[in-house]
Amino acid sequence: MRSMERQTISPPGRPRPTSPYSWGTRVGNLVFTSGHTGGDASGKVPDDIGAQTRNCIEGCKAVLEAAGSGLQHVLKVTIFLTDIKEFAAMNEVYRASFPAGDLPARSTVEVSALARPDLRVEIEMTGCIP
Repeated sequence: MRSMERQTISPPGRPRPTSPYSWGTRVGNLVFTSGHTGGDASGKVPDDIGAQTRNCIEGCKAVLEAAGSGLQHVLKVTIFLTDIKEFAAMNEVYRASFPAGDLPARSTVEVSALARPDLRVEIEMTGCIP
């Protein structure tokens, strides 16, 4: 079996992470995003779970597109919520991001905390490059 080359993905316009991780990794035709939290590209975190969810999805989308993929090629999504009672509001924004075709596989779990207390949702995605 031939070894596959691994490539770090850094979307344009996003600063290099300050912690020891990359925005995404490509291996073969698969793209793995790091978990994106509710802050926007400038780091501002809105109070609303819907806006935080949108920011998470936009962050993942930027990584996927930088690798030559997109939301339409997402295979699996993992969502971490600090309050499962916000599932419906998160899910409404999530559903609008995947309006057509087959939906990706997904797990949603409640966690006790994320990296900062103002963060309420984190999303990571695995996609493919057609």
